[in-house]
Amino acid sequence: MNEHYLLKSKKMKAKRLLSLSLALLAVITMTAQSQTTSSQSPQTTNGIKVGLKAFIEGGYAFGESMYSEIPVSLLATIGYQASPHMFVGLGSGENFLSSSGVYGIPLYADVRINLLDKSFTPFVDAKIGYSIADIEGLYISPSIGYRFGSSINTAFIISVGYELQKVKTSLVNQYGYKSTTNLSGLNVKFGFDF
Repeated sequence: MNEHYLLKSKKMKAKRLLSLSLALLAVITMTAQSQTTSSQSPQTTNGIKVGLKAFIEGGYAFGESMYSEIPVSLLATIGYQASPHMFVGLGSGENFLSSSGVYGIPLYADVRINLLDKSFTPFVDAKIGYSIADIEGLYISPSIGYRFGSSINTAFIISVGYELQKVKTSLVNQYGYKSTTNLSGLNVKFGFDF
């Protein structure tokens, strides 16, 4: 391996660590703020608290990839549960291809609709935004899932959806050209809301 590739690989790992650290810091900050406001008479219905909320999700996508790998994702979303049925928020995270070291940092808006006013409910979710880093371009991820509420404040979530990532990669192939393609496919995600 040449020195340029190793240096670029170290920089990518440093960026990845920084982005994950910032995402986790944001989630921790919002959780602390949410717990402070929850002690001030939270509005609840049959199981979903209205107010500040955060999600952490991780999963895999199965489909097209110019790198012949399964993309892995870790996402954090922070926003407001406006009613038991509607959540609106912003998020970020990381989509990465582990063996090649290629990654993207999607920045997105998220809308989630809970179909029932209960702590156990199916939901529809849509994320749309833009990804930066090695994988750069439009990011869209609609999904359907189920929320398994363990309390008013927390739940385990599972979802299945489709992920489309328009890719303008900064990596150069053996002929000296930058690649432009789509990373797309079905995804499965597991996570927590709190």
